Amino acid sequence: MCDGLNDQLPESELERKANALLDSFVPLAFNLPKWRDDPEMMHYEVKALGAGGAKDVATQADKRMQAAVKKAVLAIDPKLIFKGEEAEDKIDLTQFVVGEAAVADPVEGTNNFIARMDEDWGSVLAIVDLENQEPLIGIVAVPMQRKVYLGIKGLGAWVIQYGENNQEISRKPMEQEPERNEFTYNNSPHFEAPRQQQIDRFWAMGRAEENADQDHANMRLRKPVTIAYDGQLMRFVDRESGALEAVQSLGTIYFKTDDEMAAVAVILKELGGMVTDGEGRPWHPGFSSMICARTPEIWAVLKAIYDQTK
Repeated sequence: MCDGLNDQLPESELERKANALLDSFVPLAFNLPKWRDDPEMMHYEVKALGAGGAKDVATQADKRMQAAVKKAVLAIDPKLIFKGEEAEDKIDLTQFVVGEAAVADPVEGTNNFIARMDEDWGSVLAIVDLENQEPLIGIVAVPMQRKVYLGIKGLGAWVIQYGENNQEISRKPMEQEPERNEFTYNNSPHFEAPRQQQIDRFWAMGRAEENADQDHANMRLRKPVTIAYDGQLMRFVDRESGALEAVQSLGTIYFKTDDEMAAVAVILKELGGMVTDGEGRPWHPGFSSMICARTPEIWAVLKAIYDQTK
């Protein structure tokens, strides 16, 4: 049972499913760092090439992890529709109007994973109700910290710490205050022209700094940006860690994203925060942009900034 729930009450169906998913998913996620020592696992394919040679890539570890997660979740519930980040599993969820889907990004922040920037990559899994277009369970794993963020619709959000043998050590309610008191945004080689134009307008709204790491094309795209809004200076950084930064930060603007942000939606909603697309709509199949924040007030500021980039 999760801390903060009445231990005398029977475990709900959602809790049972969440705990079964954790039992299967966590050992897979926590094994990912070992794969970086295997050259075959680190062989990658370029999915998109951006300015100055920046790359959006998928490693064999991404693909192998996705296959393992798919097998694990379908063993728990064979009726689930599975959507993954890579290859043939990258399906269009808008084609389904009933049932539940498991949505996974096996290595969230692949470039950080390759570069061993170990606070800035994770693994993500969500369960969504397609008929009601509603996220039910969100799991964001941080393998190098042996930590998992868990959200269950209507029941709460927790930080779970694991030991070396993948045993659960503690499960504590998430705090309203973020772990990182920062704002984030994203820019990527796979952005189409309209989204890149939004990025250019976003940079033009404030002072965009050149990233100190000029040796890597991907890092040059990650410009810190300071924007003055309503008398306050707001500094945005580009961590390129997807769902992980969204659950750790004060607020995030994603000019392009995908359905796996369902995990963020259920976690932050349980904290009293807000997660919408750029138009202000809550998570839905086909989710392609995101504005999220720990509080509705911060969300409103980020939405106003986003609107100026359109």
